Order: sequence, then structure tokens, then C-alpha cells
Amino acid sequence: MIRQDSIECPCVEAVYAKELSHRAANALQQAIAAVHLSKRGAVDLDDVMVRLHATAALHHVLRRSSGGLVNAADEINDVCAASVAAAGAGDNVTIAVDLDAVLADRAVVRPVLMMVAELVSNAVRHAFPNNTGTVYLEMRHSGMTTFVVVEDDGVCGGWHRPGGQGGDIIDGLARSAGGRVVRSLTPGGSSRVEVILPSLAVAAASPVGHA
Repeated sequence: MIRQDSIECPCVEAVYAKELSHRAANALQQAIAAVHLSKRGAVDLDDVMVRLHATAALHHVLRRSSGGLVNAADEINDVCAASVAAAGAGDNVTIAVDLDAVLADRAVVRPVLMMVAELVSNAVRHAFPNNTGTVYLEMRHSGMTTFVVVEDDGVCGGWHRPGGQGGDIIDGLARSAGGRVVRSLTPGGSSRVEVILPSLAVAAASPVGHA
């Protein structure tokens, strides 16, 4: 299991701060672009408002750091939905989610939520030049290990775009959680990113008693 004390050390909080700053900057750029498009009539203003509300909701979820036990699958589902809406995914972009339910400490889940938000958002924004495709999100638990996979059936433009910070942030978040990132191509040549972590499950550290 990921140790909570390691999650809360100052160096880890610096990684979190970098991700939140990166995400806020992206959100502002997207909002400005969307407003310009709406002024020209290319985008409906209601769609812009939906994206902005989703961005605010996503930022709020990612900032939560208080303790307590949560269902990691539910938290990841919420972040995935908000990420898709904030990225402006059209009706032709499908998100297929398959997550094992697991009870985990919120502080332990937090870096996973940030990684999922970054990976899903990047796939929606960059993998589908024709705005059509599917993003697959999967989480599996096996013994003392949790596997989180994000892949798509779009175009892989490389792991590190010029001027982009997302790849480095993903690596830093994975390290902060005691894990690692494996990047590969699917048989069709699309992107596949697997994050391998110590088990998120509370039960991996100690059995839960019953009154």
C-alpha cells in the first residue's frame, strides 16, 4: 500500500502544486480560445459554460486532500467525467471505463486522480484529429499492486510534446506514489500508458475489523 506519510511530504506537495498550476493554465487557455470561438459563432456559448463549470468542478475535486476512506473507482469515475467535459469532447468521442472497486484513503487516491485527469484530458485533446474515437480507462488490483491503464484508438503524437509538461508531471506523480509509468503503442499504433502502483487498498496494509 502507498504510505500516507510519504504522500504528504513537502516534495510531494510540490508535485501536486505543479500539476494544479499546469492544469489551471491549460484551463485558462482553453477558456480564452472557447470564448473567442463563441464570439465568432463557431461554438455555442452554452457549450463554453459547460466546459468552464466542468473545469471548476475538476479543479475542486483534485484540490481535496482531507483524509477519510473513499471508493477509488467512484472518485476516478468523477474525475474522468469532469476531465472529458472540461476538454470539450464531442459526442463522437467515447470513454470506456472499467474499474475495480477498492476502499482507499483519499490521500492515497489523490495522485492517481491527478494522473487520470492529465492522461484522459490529453487523449481527448490530442489523439483524435477528426474528433472521433475511444479512450479506454481501466484499473485492476492484483495482490499488492494496482494497475491503471489509459489508452486510446487515435493517433499517437509522441510522449513529450514541445513545451509540454504533462509527461514529466505524470512521471513525478507516479514516483510520489511509489510507482512507475510504462508507455507503449497498441497494435494499431495508438497510445497506451500504464501506471503501476503499490496497492491502493486499505486492506493491503491491515485487515479491516468488524464490530
